[in-house]
Amino acid sequence: MTTCVEFKLAHNPQLKHGLTTQLPLYLKARPSESGIYLVMWFKDEAGKYFNEPVNKNKLQMLAYLEEAVKEINKGEGCEIESILIDASIKPFASRS
Repeated sequence: MTTCVEFKLAHNPQLKHGLTTQLPLYLKARPSESGIYLVMWFKDEAGKYFNEPVNKNKLQMLAYLEEAVKEINKGEGCEIESILIDASIKPFASRS
């Protein structure tokens, strides 16, 4: 089985393009029906250390990815899964 993977940072201006255009094209070129869209999230809840993307919080990003993947899978007849990797800085429990 062949799986294509596309990786983007959550604050990349080409985030939507990577999911809706690039990954489906990679799947057709392989050919493969299985894809993974990895998104790396750096924005902390308070926006103290990193504040991008400015238009979405983590829950909104997860909802956006889930909905976009459903549409692409239905329209393209493929099996793409999105994964959000939370790499944001977390407050230490001892400093809370």
